[in-house]
Amino acid sequence: MCYVAVFDLGPSITCDSDYIEFFDFDVVTKVESFRTKYCGGDVPAVYEGVSAHVVVRYTSSVHNGGTGWVLHFMGKVPGTQIFGLPLLWRPRGIRRFIGHL
Repeated sequence: MCYVAVFDLGPSITCDSDYIEFFDFDVVTKVESFRTKYCGGDVPAVYEGVSAHVVVRYTSSVHNGGTGWVLHFMGKVPGTQIFGLPLLWRPRGIRRFIGHL
């Protein structure tokens, strides 16, 4: 599960160059399956993947006037407690983070 605590990518008019995408990731086939995309002005929903693997792709440009974003990864295995890993990102350019929950 991913929860976006802070999300500011600037104005929505830069959606072609400033956005964050979520993909489910199959570790056996190494295939990413697109799930959703968020741009400036959007309010991201809690993302629940179909497996324990997710790819978050952040794309940004020099036109990004936002302050950035904070993303929390959380996972739950039956019979265990929930754990989380915060991920903060502000740099410009294409970034990729594969989280294993």
